[in-house]
Amino acid sequence: MRKVQKGFTLIELMIVVAIIGILAAIAIPAYQSYIAKSQASEAFSLNDGLKTPITEFVGESAAGAACTGMATTGINLTGKYGAVTIGGNTPQCTVTYTFSAGQNSGGTVVHTFPATANGPWTCAVAGVAAGVKCPT
Repeated sequence: MRKVQKGFTLIELMIVVAIIGILAAIAIPAYQSYIAKSQASEAFSLNDGLKTPITEFVGESAAGAACTGMATTGINLTGKYGAVTIGGNTPQCTVTYTFSAGQNSGGTVVHTFPATANGPWTCAVAGVAAGVKCPT
């Protein structure tokens, strides 16, 4: 009578481990990129929240008034991965989010008030993970 095989051979198990290793080598970098992008979304949402107050402030201020005067109005935005600062002079007010933690630590996202009253806000990203871009 013949004995029936029960279980897997060593070669079969090694093939499964190799396949899992290849999948992990592809998935881990993709996941790291996803984490960096999701952490950067905090910067965009906090900066976007200040666009309307700055537009109103510039509209109500005399020509050449400093946007840094907004800092005295009690606006203090701090997120999980960094903080927002307001600077520049009208009409070039800037809202800068500086990352202090996470995948993008040390990087910045800067939104600049338009030079003309009807122009679009501009966005610049520096020192953050690859693939993090300003929303269009």
